[in-house]
Amino acid sequence: MARTTHHYLIFETAGGFCAIAWNHVGITRFQLPTKSAAATERILLRRLPGAEPGAPPPNVATAVATVKRYFEGEETDFSGFSLDLSEQDPFFERIYAAARRIGWGNTSTYGARRPRNSASGRRRHAMSVRPWRKIRWRCSSLATGFWRPGASLAVSPRQAV
Repeated sequence: MARTTHHYLIFETAGGFCAIAWNHVGITRFQLPTKSAAATERILLRRLPGAEPGAPPPNVATAVATVKRYFEGEETDFSGFSLDLSEQDPFFERIYAAARRIGWGNTSTYGARRPRNSASGRRRHAMSVRPWRKIRWRCSSLATGFWRPGASLAVSPRQAV
């Protein structure tokens, strides 16, 4: 099977240096801001070794512009961007999809978002591979690495079992 080529761009925002990676399907990774371009690139390449710098296609360039507006304090919506979640387990793809539906300034819990017919053992497995006592996943960070103030998906093991 041929390996998918990932490209990336490091860019500066009001919050620091961010990175975005993509392939022919969509956005594959977003790195939240760090203090330097070199640190951002190093972190991104740890997750995507072999990724190559590149000029972003129009949809990724639009995402970059939206991220810059976000860090300038503008209310933004990242839910319309095309993502490539093919490396994700189907269960987590559903979690990401639910998190992307949480609007600006809203919060939700895993218990409120979980599919009602999901297997209890599957939920326990999700918490065993991510054994946090309590975590706040920023709703869009969960799906794309993008973060919106006040919008989060709170998960605790009690809710997951």
